[in-house]
Amino acid sequence: MRPLIVVLLILFPFGGRDVMIMNDLSRPNPDYWAARAALAALRTDAGLTRGDTSEWFRMTPSTELLREDEVSRRLAGLPKPVSCRGTLEAGIIVIKCERMEERAVLEHHRSLAEQRADEWERDITRLCGPNKPDVFVLLESPDASMTLPLIGVRRWMLDYYVPYTLALKRVAPGSLPEGICAVLSLSRPGPARAELHLQSPERE
Repeated sequence: MRPLIVVLLILFPFGGRDVMIMNDLSRPNPDYWAARAALAALRTDAGLTRGDTSEWFRMTPSTELLREDEVSRRLAGLPKPVSCRGTLEAGIIVIKCERMEERAVLEHHRSLAEQRADEWERDITRLCGPNKPDVFVLLESPDASMTLPLIGVRRWMLDYYVPYTLALKRVAPGSLPEGICAVLSLSRPGPARAELHLQSPERE
């Protein structure tokens, strides 16, 4: 099992609510659920925590203010895969997305994304049971929580590149709401640090 994964924007330079958001689980479109998970990661990237009340979004270069459901639909409609960042500006969550088009970048992203998605799907399926037809997980972020199907988690990992840390949270058996079999904890990644050590050539 791989309980922790960190995704950082290193190779590719360039969507407070103290409530549980139980979304309409009848929506079958994986693109919609992937967008909702990506939006949770973008809120986390913007630094939102519990107690923050930011409810408006803006997708650059547009100046139009959007609510959460509308910005989720627009994210779902973007060409994929896409690299996105979120920032908080004057109480508005500003989202900037750029499509990955360079061949080398695309191949690198797809390889890592498919490997990561396969590993998480395998770990969650093992935890929830291989014979469970509909697997739903609880995605916890610093400012909110949401329920989404496993297929949405997989599509999120394949289609979006957003910096985040994801961990499989240990919970007591029977403590989860009915229909939920796993909890994923989403947080901002810590600062990346690189050290360069220079060694003088040995003298003969």
